[in-house]
This record gives sequence, structure tokens and C-alpha cells, in this order.
Amino acid sequence: MSRDIIFETAIDIALNAGYLIETGEIEVDDSRLLVQRIRLWAEEFEKKSRTDDYIDYIDDVDRFACYVLKSNYPRSQKAFD
Repeated sequence: MSRDIIFETAIDIALNAGYLIETGEIEVDDSRLLVQRIRLWAEEFEKKSRTDDYIDYIDDVDRFACYVLKSNYPRSQKAFD
């Protein structure tokens, strides 16, 4: 698996993270830890889920990113105040 593929997947996950942060769906306290996790998640995704079909890839990586981000960075109660 090439570094370029991991890099592309990491960017896709990061874009999802930015969207979820902006919309208040996740809350991140330590952005450096998030960056480290994104790299690891990109590697995990590529080992388990990579498809050669671009449309399926986008759907799959978005679904994966949403799951891992929401699982690891839930909204706090103050987001509902």
C-alpha cells in the first residue's frame, strides 16, 4: 500500500472531521491527537476496506470516517445548551 493512498485517505477523513466539527456533530479537544488518529485510521481503512471503484471508495471512506470520528469524539452536553 503506497504512502500516496494513505495520504489521500487521511485527507478524506480529515475533511469529514472538519465538517463534523463545524456542524457541531463532534467535539475535539486535542487537534494534534486527532491528526495522529487520522493517520492511523487511514491505514486501518486501507487495510480493510479499499475498493478500486471511486464512487464506492468515497461512500465507504465517508461512512468509516463518520463512524470512527463520532465514536471517538462525541458531542459534550454543553453542545445542547
